[in-house]
Amino acid sequence: MMEDLVVTITNINKSLSEQELRWELMKSLNLNDCQFNYFIPLDVDNVAQVAFNDKIQYERILCLNPEQLKDEFKNIKIHPNRNQSQSLSIEPFHLQELPLDILYNIFQLCGIKEQLNLARTCQQFYEASKGIWCKKYRYFIYNYLDFKYSMKLDDKTVKDLCILCGRHVKVLRFSSYFNMDLLKEIECKMGGNPMENLKYFINHNFAENLKHFENLQILQVQGKFLQDKVIKQLSKFCKQLKTIELLDGDSRWLTGQHLWQLENLQNLQIKSCRNLEMDNLLLCSKHCHLKQLNIVECDLLKSVPKMLDLSANLLHLNYLNLSAFTSDPKLLKAILNLPQLEVLKFYWINFMPLQFEENYFAELEANHQKCTHLTELTFENDRFYIEDESLQQWTPYSYATMRENVCINGQEWQWSDEMFQKFCKQLQKFKNLHDIQLNYCRLFNYDQLKKLPLASSSLCEITIKGCLLREDQQYLKEWLVSLDNKAHKCQLRFDSFLSYAEVLLAMFRFVLLTVCLAVPAFGYSTGGPQQICTNGLTPEHHVDPQTSPVPYSFSGGNTVKSGDKITITLDGGDFLGFAVQAHDSKGEPIGTFKIIESNKSQTLSCSNPDDTLTHKKIPKDNPITKVEFQWIAPAGYKGKVKFVGTVAKDGATFWVRKVLKEVDVE
Repeated sequence: MMEDLVVTITNINKSLSEQELRWELMKSLNLNDCQFNYFIPLDVDNVAQVAFNDKIQYERILCLNPEQLKDEFKNIKIHPNRNQSQSLSIEPFHLQELPLDILYNIFQLCGIKEQLNLARTCQQFYEASKGIWCKKYRYFIYNYLDFKYSMKLDDKTVKDLCILCGRHVKVLRFSSYFNMDLLKEIECKMGGNPMENLKYFINHNFAENLKHFENLQILQVQGKFLQDKVIKQLSKFCKQLKTIELLDGDSRWLTGQHLWQLENLQNLQIKSCRNLEMDNLLLCSKHCHLKQLNIVECDLLKSVPKMLDLSANLLHLNYLNLSAFTSDPKLLKAILNLPQLEVLKFYWINFMPLQFEENYFAELEANHQKCTHLTELTFENDRFYIEDESLQQWTPYSYATMRENVCINGQEWQWSDEMFQKFCKQLQKFKNLHDIQLNYCRLFNYDQLKKLPLASSSLCEITIKGCLLREDQQYLKEWLVSLDNKAHKCQLRFDSFLSYAEVLLAMFRFVLLTVCLAVPAFGYSTGGPQQICTNGLTPEHHVDPQTSPVPYSFSGGNTVKSGDKITITLDGGDFLGFAVQAHDSKGEPIGTFKIIESNKSQTLSCSNPDDTLTHKKIPKDNPITKVEFQWIAPAGYKGKVKFVGTVAKDGATFWVRKVLKEVDVE
């Protein structure tokens, strides 16, 4: 049988390519061509499998003496096909002949080392291992400590792992944390200043392997030791990178000198990056179309003239989070004039700068476009920095306790009557303001709360989260009476995970003012954020999704021809947000969505153009009950496709990937 006439060649020099090996074999065996079943590049050597058309050619290569080859090929080893050397009557089947789905289930039980060794054995094993890596390592944690001390992997094996699974990785978390064992080892190997050498080693080790992550889109960084050399390597090899996010504050070794070279960078989350230089960020803003930027407490970014220059470059920005280091009206005006801005957050310690709130709301009132589109205001006590934040394992109770601690013992944040009167006059200009949220703060007293609905007829809800007071329930009863008397239409909610007794704990106070310039369904007014492409269509609402039966469903045809379109309807009751994809058998987005109702839906491009459908701006007081759309099956594709949908009834009630429908593509 022809499938038996194959050989496996190992010990191929890692610098040699498939084409070079092909030409050497053709020359040595006097062949017109030779067929490669696979050629797998590894760190130390390469592995290949070659098939032959007849037995003469097959026997000729088995007799080939590597010494007859060029020097770079003399170390290769040629292995005959197992089927030629063993009798089928003795062994009824071979492991290599098992179906991929069975091998996949077996290999899942193996550790990383075993999977790597199996992948080097044959094409069938490589495909089974690749199936695991495609799903398991789409989100990859590069933690040298875990590699070395938990998984017992040496540097060569780590590099092999990156080579074989790196191309499947979309989200990469790089940990720069270390322990004393690693510090002592670096001190013994490198001498000198052990801490400086350790930072260099961790970054150098990571940077050397970045060339294998060519499809990387999101980089998250744990710890404080990210260096510029990593950004330089990212710019060379990770051309699809869109997001860099520092998960922990107080980073001191990143100056940002290579950020401008990340040609597709859109989302830069670098809070508390102490030595980020303004000139480097300016250069980045000129070359990159930034859409999201977090530069809270970046110490070198507090120059008003240069911040004005930066604002002039942020024409595509829709999310900005920064420190309120000045109340300069020119800068506030420039920020509010950003044409695409939807969400603006200011952080400041609430006793400075003086008059920030007055100046900010005055400039907002003067900006007709932003004033008209303002739909939500959030005032919040929070800390911008928590030591080793990415390592914290919050339970609902511990998180609520931490948030209460932030606000109870700190400096009181409450507006004077003079400031409140100014704010009430400005509220009259905010014609579309629906919601005011007070998260872990009591900016307004009871008398002031009563006046808010009278100052703004559009106001529908005031939510006070945390900071319970003894009198809250009695005050809520009085509020409900005023609703019954139709004095206004605004709802009031007190929401706290902790009881009043538990709230009486305290530590520090900081202040965060969040201004949302559009209705946040899925946290965004204009549809699901780009993050849903990598987090499984999960909205970032900071509450758990529903586990109850989903009330929504897809309806429409059950079959479609390859290259044709099918019409689908999502309905089942009121909803404010949705995200839909069509998945192939591997769970990958497939096909193209076509919009029918342009006032309700729009597309995102996650893996391919227009492969995801999400909502447009949906007012909270006017939810939709259904949306109709079309999906175009890819040309040449045949098989089952599963439509997967996430639907949000409101910000706290949503079902993730629960709406399902199968369609046959013929």
